[in-house]
Amino acid sequence: GGITKVKTDINYSGYVNRFALYTALNNGTWNPVGGNDPALVAQISPRFSNSLTSKLNYFDLVGSRELMQLGAGPLALAAGVHWHKREQNAPPAALTANGTVASTTAFVIGNETNTAAFGELQATPIKSLELHVSGRYDHYDTYGNSFTPAASFKWAPVSSFGVRGTFARGFRAPNPAEVGNAGSIFTFNVINDPILCADG
Repeated sequence: GGITKVKTDINYSGYVNRFALYTALNNGTWNPVGGNDPALVAQISPRFSNSLTSKLNYFDLVGSRELMQLGAGPLALAAGVHWHKREQNAPPAALTANGTVASTTAFVIGNETNTAAFGELQATPIKSLELHVSGRYDHYDTYGNSFTPAASFKWAPVSSFGVRGTFARGFRAPNPAEVGNAGSIFTFNVINDPILCADG
């Protein structure tokens, strides 16, 4: 088992508040060749920050034992339980979310809890044949229940030749980005410059 937490603090610079830039270009307070007031520069290209967190708590308990002799080897059982809780809190930066600055970004806010139990039987009924049967039952609070069985064999009548076969079912539960509050933001803007490009 374990408990993990990742926190990321991001500081942004170099983005443009296009509304402030439009206003400054139109009223003549912005000089495209430089020498602008630092307060105006800070208004047109603001510095801002964001904080992202991700948590994962998990627990696994697994055991195995031989149940009895069966043919050429033991009938062995392995079983276990699993639990995890994942929390994603990666919102967009405030100035991106409200449209003040244009940027490419993605955001995820969502949780997921998974509880599972699984087991596997292994047997060697004859010397040349190995058999495996397993199953896993999962419950996701965001998705529901799923049972995934599997079976396999290996038959090797001689040491230089063998045949294997496997049957398995599978599934993928949606992750927090797919069932929570998630998305991406992308904007593309054409900024008119009436001073250097009077004709657009």
